[in-house]
Amino acid sequence: MKIAIDLEGTLVSEYGEFPAERTQGLARLLFLFSLRRDARRLLQDLAQAGHTLTLYTEHPLRVPKLRLWCWILKLPFHNIVTQERALKVAQKHQIRQRKRFEKDLKALGLTHFGKEPQAVWPPCAGQELLLDDDPRHIEAAWRSGVRGILVTNRDADWTAGIRAACLAGESAESVALV
Repeated sequence: MKIAIDLEGTLVSEYGEFPAERTQGLARLLFLFSLRRDARRLLQDLAQAGHTLTLYTEHPLRVPKLRLWCWILKLPFHNIVTQERALKVAQKHQIRQRKRFEKDLKALGLTHFGKEPQAVWPPCAGQELLLDDDPRHIEAAWRSGVRGILVTNRDADWTAGIRAACLAGESAESVALV
């Protein structure tokens, strides 16, 4: 299963709203955020079960620095998507489409100006499951046909519902709130 996981509020605390692992060494020097307690074990279990993990974030960090953070903490993410990167991909796609369209219009003697592309957020394309702390993102995923699990701070064992949906093969809709 392809699983997209939000960074802010789901894996790392934005406002100290849940317990985090104590960060040590190089990760503590380079990064100001700490991983949520039990997140590393959950991610490693998901990867060992054969799931493909994608980390997505609105954080202004660049992808190479996030890859370094994942490598230091031994987080098994296959792909990292930032909002800035998603917008660049959307813009390149828009430019290619516009050039093709303008060529066709030119043959007809017409012009076209188009509109600026919008990055699709959260990046659900190609994913089967989305883990996020924002109900609006979960709703957007469901509307696009992607199952979603809302990760909240209410349960001390926040990984149980995710494990049930991913590892045991249950429907994610049955475990909508973790």
